[in-house]
Amino acid sequence: MIIRRLTLHNFGVYASTNTFEFSANKPIVLIGGLNGRGKTTFLEAVLIALYGSNSFAFKESRYNSYGQYLRSYVNRDDGSLEAYVELKIELNNSAHDYYTIKRMWDSKNKVRSTESISVKKNDIEDEFLTKNWSMFIENILPSALSNFFFFDGEKIAELAIDNTDSKLKESIRAMLGISIIDSLKTDIKR
Repeated sequence: MIIRRLTLHNFGVYASTNTFEFSANKPIVLIGGLNGRGKTTFLEAVLIALYGSNSFAFKESRYNSYGQYLRSYVNRDDGSLEAYVELKIELNNSAHDYYTIKRMWDSKNKVRSTESISVKKNDIEDEFLTKNWSMFIENILPSALSNFFFFDGEKIAELAIDNTDSKLKESIRAMLGISIIDSLKTDIKR
């Protein structure tokens, strides 16, 4: 997977519309900058675009609901209370297909935020992918493994100090499908 473009609209510290284009054909992107300049926000935008409520950034956040998490990222400078993230990626398959994922929401309703998603394949709206994006991306890069591919440099120190065995075990279980078996066992017991 190669990131081609990320557009942030009223997202976190990024007021108005900000577009970042990536022209290199490398699957590695490094973002640098001073503290408080939006590096972590940039990473979370990528994760929201790809995984939505399945993002490990949301799951590790202090928010009880995905709607609260989204509302926390709405930049209110222009007064519209609307935000979106749009990510264009290229898959390294034989066809070199491009996918553009756009997630939009607003914080006008202080109790509930509703997210909408649209997906384009090769710049053409794809209704099937829009409805099934979470399943599609899980087959490419499972969200349980995404923290091994997308990470914040500040978290590296935590990994060195923290007990990562449990995180690693959880990710491997997810990769092998063992976590699904555990979920099924729990569901059957219920």
